[in-house]
Amino acid sequence: MYHTIHTPRRGVARTRKERLNHGGVSTFRESVPKKVPFRAQHLVLEAVQKMLEQSGFRFIQRWLPQACRSAEWVCAESMELHRLFPFLNQNRKYASSKDFHQILAKLHSLRHTVSNIRHAAVHRIVQDSESLLEMLQAAVAFASCIGDKECTQQLEFLCSTLNNLLVQMNERLHHLQQRVLVQIRICHSRPAELMQRRALLPEAVRRLTEQSEDMFNLQVQGILRKNLLLC
Repeated sequence: MYHTIHTPRRGVARTRKERLNHGGVSTFRESVPKKVPFRAQHLVLEAVQKMLEQSGFRFIQRWLPQACRSAEWVCAESMELHRLFPFLNQNRKYASSKDFHQILAKLHSLRHTVSNIRHAAVHRIVQDSESLLEMLQAAVAFASCIGDKECTQQLEFLCSTLNNLLVQMNERLHHLQQRVLVQIRICHSRPAELMQRRALLPEAVRRLTEQSEDMFNLQVQGILRKNLLLC
């Protein structure tokens, strides 16, 4: 069973642009549909979770190697994303570098959203486009903050590509709506034909919408495979 969550509003003064603009990452275009096909969003969240766990593991190996061994984290797969932040806070005393503590301070503001990536991926929680894009931008900010340039570039590409695909899907759906309106207007002077078309249109719209979402799912899957983000 799928669950739907909505990104909480954290303060009246904080705008949507500010919430999406983690660490200077630019905001996305507004013309995206609210709904994101579930298969695509689940594949994206799983891929992003895996990337952040690998990036986070490399980070603690660099700054806290002894603590990492003590936790028996021998690979990225042995470290769950939501456990990374408590681990960093508990072991911060073992790193004397000012750079490390500055990074930790920046990461603190991303903790809630980044932890939600793992939670949404594992529990298959349905996201709308706004919350999904916010998670992806937080992932970009996380990778950038800890200095993982390769991961940052991959996530930035994924963010921009996903946004463009959402815009394209929204355009297809808008075009479909316009076609439906045209069909209804054509038959206004012919009540019998209008009733018949009104009866047939819902099923036709459903099929075309499903085709559009299937296309979106395949496009996202192709992007993830091409960039080695999906096994």
